[in-house]
Amino acid sequence: MLRNWFQRLFISYISIFLSVIFLLCVIFYIFIRQMMEQDMERLNARYAAYVLQAVEFQLRSIDQGIIDEIQTSSLFTRFFESSGDDSLLHLEMVRKLRSLMLQYPLIDSVYIVRVTDGKTLTSSTSTYLNEFGDAAFFMNNMKSEVNQNWTSLREFHELEAQKLKNVVSLFRRYPILSGEYGGVVINISEQNLRSFLMEAQQDTVSYTELYDAKGNQIFESDMNRHKEPPITELSSSYTGWKLLSGARSTEGGLMWWFSVGNRWVFSALLLIFAGGLLIFYASIRNYRPVRKISDTLRSFYMRTNLNPPDDPVNDHGIFEKSLDELVDISKKYWNQSNEVQQLSRRHFFREIVEGSRRIGHDEWNAAMHTYAMPGQLSFALVVNVEIDHYTDFQTQYNCRDQQLLKYVLATAHQEAAQKEPQLHLWQEWIAPMRITAIVRFNSLSAKENVLHVYKQLQSWAQEHLSFSVTIGLGEVVHEPGALVESYEQALEAARYKLVLGTGMLISYRDVPVGEKEELYNNFIQLRSAVDLYRLGKDHWENKLSELFDSLKVDWFSSEDMRSLLNYFIYHLEREMRKLPPQWYQEWNTAAYERLNQAADRAEHLDELLKEWITILQECRLCFADRLHTLQHYSVIRDVRAYLENHYSDADMSLIVLSDRFNINAKYLSQLFKEAFGEKFIDVLLKLRMEKAKELLRDTALAIQDIAIQVGYTNAISFSQAFKKLHGISPSYYRKSLTGMESSENNEVD
Repeated sequence: MLRNWFQRLFISYISIFLSVIFLLCVIFYIFIRQMMEQDMERLNARYAAYVLQAVEFQLRSIDQGIIDEIQTSSLFTRFFESSGDDSLLHLEMVRKLRSLMLQYPLIDSVYIVRVTDGKTLTSSTSTYLNEFGDAAFFMNNMKSEVNQNWTSLREFHELEAQKLKNVVSLFRRYPILSGEYGGVVINISEQNLRSFLMEAQQDTVSYTELYDAKGNQIFESDMNRHKEPPITELSSSYTGWKLLSGARSTEGGLMWWFSVGNRWVFSALLLIFAGGLLIFYASIRNYRPVRKISDTLRSFYMRTNLNPPDDPVNDHGIFEKSLDELVDISKKYWNQSNEVQQLSRRHFFREIVEGSRRIGHDEWNAAMHTYAMPGQLSFALVVNVEIDHYTDFQTQYNCRDQQLLKYVLATAHQEAAQKEPQLHLWQEWIAPMRITAIVRFNSLSAKENVLHVYKQLQSWAQEHLSFSVTIGLGEVVHEPGALVESYEQALEAARYKLVLGTGMLISYRDVPVGEKEELYNNFIQLRSAVDLYRLGKDHWENKLSELFDSLKVDWFSSEDMRSLLNYFIYHLEREMRKLPPQWYQEWNTAAYERLNQAADRAEHLDELLKEWITILQECRLCFADRLHTLQHYSVIRDVRAYLENHYSDADMSLIVLSDRFNINAKYLSQLFKEAFGEKFIDVLLKLRMEKAKELLRDTALAIQDIAIQVGYTNAISFSQAFKKLHGISPSYYRKSLTGMESSENNEVD
């Protein structure tokens, strides 16, 4: 393994250099080879044409010479036209044939045949045709109407005792046209043709193959050597023979090296060596700064307590370890920087909206520049997007899914705002269930765009999320320091979902505020509902429902609404304290905590009413079962019914009831305390005051008349009892009801 950077550098450079040289050599070889092949094709074609022409020339010369002799020589005329044995003529004719063979060295044998008597003369013998070894060939040609030039390879011998040999033959009649007197046959042996072609083949890189018209091979220049496929194929129109020619493989692949020349090869090798030296020198020069850096890093690791590299000699290992540590440190710094900036931005956001820091436009613009956000604040409002039923949300989803759904909601919020180019949104999760956003815009007309964005967000949440969101909008402000008021207004608007319901878009401007007098009247209804419940009246549920319906109409602030609900629980608890201690303890365990939890958890009055009625009904059934077990329950039930019918009797007392039901007055008082948790006088007082409120509300009777109807002899004692129980006088109570009705009439008008 190459551990030194110089070694890696030098090996890399020299490898690239040699690879380039090798590729150039391959390209040069391919280029030269293609050129050589093209030249070889041209040369081979010329050479093949030359060989074929040479063969044709020799054959044509022999053919033309024989024709000339036949047509012009008197010796041929005398031989063919004579008859009988003329020894002198025959001797001259034999000499003539021999002279032809000397004139044309390719001729292996020649014979002449006279048809009239079958006399046959060769260059060496004199015989008759029926005794001649080639008589069949001669007779076939005499009979043939086709006058061919040269035959294909055939076997020939003059006498039967002679050995056969392969020859090509030329047959010519005498006379040329009719041939009635005989003919001349010229034979060229295969060996003579090969000898002739071998002489033409010397000093060449090509091979040749000659085939006759029947495909028989006459000549092959390289019989024992491997040859490339033929390049050139020529056919003779004179003989019908075919000549094939190609390159010799043993010389064709390397011949281009010899064509380049030794001086050029030596020069190329010298240049390659010089290039290697230059690369070595350049590698040393380029390695010097790398060596300096690696030495510095080595000394640094030796001076510090950091873990040194596993192989200190390995430059690459030192660089890799140093870069890894640098990247890790950079990542940590970057992450810490981002976290600090996010925390700083979130803290600055919280300070602005919660009012712990009042800033002006200059400080706002500087902060926006720091956080890389659009700077100018012309108009802005604060929006709160709350997840409804957050307790159920936490129960239904694990922490990972909660974070994912919150991210989806925040992303949808951002994308909805980005669709309006006039708006600039800055949002932060400043509470687990709430996104608070500062929405900025440059003109008041863009506020309609804000409403459009949050309507779209609300619709999207209803369609794609399994939970609903309530959106509260504050008022538009012009100063960064006024964002706290808009934030508080957005919070207050979102709290009105207790009246309006969840999944609503609530603008602070559209929220009316209930009057304090109306709130007081609801306190009176609340006490009435509590009393009816404690006294066991069946219509306590209707009273409680009426109270909640009134709350939904009056549109009290969230603080007043929560105060009223908490007062209901407080007053109910105080009234239940009047029950026997054992009963009160059971009620406190079964209902008190549940009522408080329901009030804290509820996000709509209808949900709270339903849950409260369920809790109170369960407790009431429990106490009803307990009440049935009490001794004299039937008696105390009759006493209660009698008291409800005769409460207007001014003389009503325990003595009257004791006489009426034949029960000891002291024991009857104890039964009242056990059954209703109150004394007899308190039960009687509440029954009379309930009837008095009804008369004050529904009639115009005078206070004195009402006092008489509910069991009082004068108005003064009645007023004192009413004020003791309800905190206000009967006349003031009537005035408060009249003011509420007039305000309702005005709203209707």
